[in-house]
Amino acid sequence: MNHKFGFGFWASVGILFIFLAISIVSCFWMPHDPMKVAISNVLMEPSSEYLLGTDSLGRDILSRLMLGSRISISFGILAAFLTMTLGLILGVASGYFGGWVDYGIQSVVYLFQGIPGYAFMIAITGILEPSMFSLTLAVVITSWTSFAQMIRGEVLAVKSKPYVKSVIVLGATPFYCIRHYIMPTVIPLALTLLMMRISTTILLVASLSFIGLGIQPPLADWGIMVQEGMTYYRTFPRLVYIPGIAIILFCGCLNYIGERLRGYYL
Repeated sequence: MNHKFGFGFWASVGILFIFLAISIVSCFWMPHDPMKVAISNVLMEPSSEYLLGTDSLGRDILSRLMLGSRISISFGILAAFLTMTLGLILGVASGYFGGWVDYGIQSVVYLFQGIPGYAFMIAITGILEPSMFSLTLAVVITSWTSFAQMIRGEVLAVKSKPYVKSVIVLGATPFYCIRHYIMPTVIPLALTLLMMRISTTILLVASLSFIGLGIQPPLADWGIMVQEGMTYYRTFPRLVYIPGIAIILFCGCLNYIGERLRGYYL
């Protein structure tokens, strides 16, 4: 075992792999139909047939948790990757070319940073109607600025180094400099930020689903499961605890891994 990161890091990696495995398995198999309503099985306690019990509509909680893992994790990865891609492109362009390119991009960055991000997300999903497209658009629009600024700062630091200045003076094209000198330094930072962005995205989508503007029933994500369980929180707290623990574990492990990678590579 590599001891550079410590036990906590590898334990977090293991937990993430378990969640990812559950998400992949749910594409092919689940114990029960996660959207099948069975009034005769309402709010059953955990048993050999229903390992985590059933919810207020008689649906298997384990199956819905597996479906929610797949939806929450896949959406978090997709939205965070799109955010990183946009922020990476604009951050590199802003830092490397400078001048009016930098001024224009930074002006847009300051404009978006002046708008409360969560309120802006609610406005976008409310105007466009809740859907995967509107959620993705809302996350990307409200999140790319932090990526762009951090990437820009890293590009400026690399571009100021003597060996990069020498290559530019010798006539190297911007594409050559970016590919061979800027990107190898910027990519570790971008991947570290991506890890932390995935967890933030999952939390944002879960909160939007909780207030009815995220993933829509009968589909399930962790936020919807928490929202549906709130009605029965006092009598059946497991309806809230189970998806809540999933959110805390997955996002906490991602953040811990991201922090350790940032401390190691940056």
